[in-house]
Amino acid sequence: MSETLVKDRDVIVYRNEASYCVIGVPELLQNGDMVCVLQEQACRKYRSHYDLSARIVLLRSHDNGSTWDPGTKTLVADAESEAVVGPAIKQLRDGTLIVTYFKWRMGNDDEVPAEQPSEDEGAGMHFANSAGGDNLGYPTSVQLPDGTVFTTWYMNEAEGQDGSGFSPLSYIGGTFLRER
Repeated sequence: MSETLVKDRDVIVYRNEASYCVIGVPELLQNGDMVCVLQEQACRKYRSHYDLSARIVLLRSHDNGSTWDPGTKTLVADAESEAVVGPAIKQLRDGTLIVTYFKWRMGNDDEVPAEQPSEDEGAGMHFANSAGGDNLGYPTSVQLPDGTVFTTWYMNEAEGQDGSGFSPLSYIGGTFLRER
């Protein structure tokens, strides 16, 4: 491949006039199909990446991404009282697809929306404060030669002094996952 890539063309992977879509992550599958996971949520006057309607969906292309069939849209993750955000996808060597994401508990109309990590440690490939900090998210994974999956994520340990929720105490961490 040459040192410089130039734009060839743009395509629409998914569009829904009634929703706000963000963070699309593609993966080329072993069978030649391409999939894309994305975060979809209600379209609101004021957009935020954290919305109680946020969910993770998957779409499929059978022609290397040239066209995407909205009929293939599959719900991957949803939660009633939490925003499901920050998807990533990886196909493991055995063909298994893992989708990683994280969840935020959100305030209701009578509260200031609180961007707090979920405490749900339930099934699935979501990362919910598993490292013990205050703010964890955007996981993405790679499979190692021995089959172990290594997933990286960011951690923001404490709210910023200005109340912004961001802190100089942030870092990128990693979790090793293995079969039971």
